[in-house]
Amino acid sequence: MADFNVGIALSAVIGLITGAMLVFYLIADSAHRVRLFGLIAIIFATLGILTLILAIDAAGSAVANAIVGLISLLLSAFLGYAVTTYFLLGRPERERSIIPDLRQATLKLNSSSSSSPPRTAIIYYANCEPDSYSSLPYNYTYEHLQAHGMAAPPPLIRPFTMRRARQRYAKLGHSPQRRIHTRIAQKLRDKLGKRYRVYIAFSDNHPFLDEMAAGAVLDGARRLIVARPALDAALNGSATSSLLQGLHMERLGVEVRDAPALHDSDALVRLYLRRVSTSVGEARDEVGVLLLGQRHDHGESKGEAAFRERLTAALVRSGIASPRIASISQPNAASLGSAFSQLQAAGAKQILSMPLTYSADSVILLTDLPLLLEHAHTQHAPATRLTTFGGWNDDDALIDAIADRVRAVA
Repeated sequence: MADFNVGIALSAVIGLITGAMLVFYLIADSAHRVRLFGLIAIIFATLGILTLILAIDAAGSAVANAIVGLISLLLSAFLGYAVTTYFLLGRPERERSIIPDLRQATLKLNSSSSSSPPRTAIIYYANCEPDSYSSLPYNYTYEHLQAHGMAAPPPLIRPFTMRRARQRYAKLGHSPQRRIHTRIAQKLRDKLGKRYRVYIAFSDNHPFLDEMAAGAVLDGARRLIVARPALDAALNGSATSSLLQGLHMERLGVEVRDAPALHDSDALVRLYLRRVSTSVGEARDEVGVLLLGQRHDHGESKGEAAFRERLTAALVRSGIASPRIASISQPNAASLGSAFSQLQAAGAKQILSMPLTYSADSVILLTDLPLLLEHAHTQHAPATRLTTFGGWNDDDALIDAIADRVRAVA
């Protein structure tokens, strides 16, 4: 029995190491590290099982001992996984010490001439994933989302979500989102003119909104207008007031306003109508349109639903019959199959797939969604041609829509 207890203890230690190596394997930044940590995890898992088998044999191969040993090995592996995950991915994001600098800057502003109009800064605020996969940016992203009450994977699940993200990046190579958003901010700056200074901030990547708001105040702004390329007033379910509450802007005499959402934008509707015209011209009797929403924790948002209805009405007026227009709020295999079947049965020969809520092309939009669409299309509408569009990107219609809403509250 003593040999069995020693075997249990040794296999438990090996289980801890195996669990830790599993985390490193899941979140590793390069193919070389993935192979290395995967191999180490397999080696230690094998050693743990062999040690347990030898210990059980030494104790007489009792069934009870085998069960106890296996449970001990699994629990120790889980403990190693959980502890490693917590220390690597579960620690809170460090606070940024920027409020003292803001107080000093606003004191100087308030002591200056009150006759000059308040300087206005525009913060273009959008979603943005890292350019390439790395565990560190994803960890910052998850912690920032969680700190502001936005949806984020629980810490113990994060290694697996990061592994899925790494697989997407491996297919695409890099994400174009930051580059696209930078172009949008530059075009918005050109559209609005020298009267406003335009900054860029992201909901899930540096620079975050509070960082850029602080920078704008330090640059002399006493009025901030936050403009989102989104159909709803809040991005990722979080309002500006909650995102900036730690800065106490009202105490500093800085006014913060939100530009209205884009759900009632005629310019955005024109963007979609132009894409239809570019694809099919005036021959619309055999065209089907598939409008795709985005997965949300609480279903379709009010802004998304309002825009979808507005766009559907405009498509009908443009000559596309309503039976050849299908809308999906949360795309999956079943809903896409039903939509493709409906469009083909209605006489569509060409189907235009149009995402409604993606402001810029992302890794998911360019990898997972096309595969899902192609599979459902092949299964349910093989007699049709499928054309898939990306996000709004830096289309001039989006720039016009955002600029109009900035001017409305300036």
